[in-house]
Amino acid sequence: RYVLLAHNTHQRVIELLPRRGGIFVRDGQSKEIVPVAMNRDHFILFADTRRIKSDEEAKTISEALQPIFMYSEEDMTSLIAKLNKRTDPYEPIEEKVSEEIRTAIEALDLPGVQFIRRPYRVYPEESLAAHIIGFVGKNSEGDDIGSYGIEGYWQSELAGESGFFEGERGASGRRIPLIEGSQQKERDGADIVLTIDRTVQYQVCSI
Repeated sequence: RYVLLAHNTHQRVIELLPRRGGIFVRDGQSKEIVPVAMNRDHFILFADTRRIKSDEEAKTISEALQPIFMYSEEDMTSLIAKLNKRTDPYEPIEEKVSEEIRTAIEALDLPGVQFIRRPYRVYPEESLAAHIIGFVGKNSEGDDIGSYGIEGYWQSELAGESGFFEGERGASGRRIPLIEGSQQKERDGADIVLTIDRTVQYQVCSI
């Protein structure tokens, strides 16, 4: 038991997420390739509560985040309780945080407040050919998975394969760069170009 606890303390394993392939159609007039399914990066805001040393620090962090996310009194009470756990290295606070908000929060230099970059699936043409394209949802483990249409049928090709990095970390939780770790590089998903003509499809959908 203690060997396992020590291993988890000193080892750091990071999942390397692949880029999900895009889905494209051609525009019959301009001849350009137009994305109908693509990825947009957002960020997960979380707290390493081990680095928040007091109730006063937790209150300061919550007060700094309140005007950014417009928290209610009930939200603030819940957030302070999360920040005061003291032992949790990953306590999620907000999902789908934009690049602009991430930059603003990082400038505040709040203790224990960190970000993880995560891609989210977006459909820039909205409902155009939606019955053909399908959508990306979540499986029972919370992982992204294509459902219906192209997203579902070509799931394995679009999704790619995850990789990982495993290395030693010090007391602060940061990687020790002089100790060589093991790594398996992620494999990005393939892009798919459909034979659908965007102009014709738009007219058909309109009708």
